[in-house]
Amino acid sequence: MLRFVYFFLFLSYLSCSMLNWRRANKTTLLPLLRFQKIAVRSLAYEKTKTAVLYSKHKILEIPDLFKLLIAKFLHSFY
Repeated sequence: MLRFVYFFLFLSYLSCSMLNWRRANKTTLLPLLRFQKIAVRSLAYEKTKTAVLYSKHKILEIPDLFKLLIAKFLHSFY
């Protein structure tokens, strides 16, 4: 259920205009990265590395999500 809430609330907010965020500096994206880590850690009440939690819950990190959306856009464009 928490995974559904993550995808419903956080991912919908994040992917709203993600293709435009790609040009932002890393310092500008840092609060989003931190917010995603907090959201992923709230899915599991464990203190483990976030990389393990991403793979456990099958969630893409923000840079990988950028790549996926760009690939989808280019596929639909061509």
